[in-house]
Amino acid sequence: MQKSILNRFIAKFNLNGTADKVVLTASKDGLSTRFMSDDRHVIGEVSTPDLTLDDGEYAVYETPQLRNILTVLGDEITAKVQTNKSGK
Repeated sequence: MQKSILNRFIAKFNLNGTADKVVLTASKDGLSTRFMSDDRHVIGEVSTPDLTLDDGEYAVYETPQLRNILTVLGDEITAKVQTNKSGK
């Protein structure tokens, strides 16, 4: 996936730090999220067909930390999802 598209997607739900905790939903249609500002004054939904992950839900608890991690990565990002199938 292109880092610039992911950064734009994050910027649309993060609203300059207003909504830092979200659950991203990945499906065959792309990536989407619903968000609410901490003070509950802003509620919205953002989606894009241009970003794909394995189907599922992914919690982001610290959006600023995610954005910082993205700064050190190249323009093209490959994300793999690993699960613990043993239940441990």
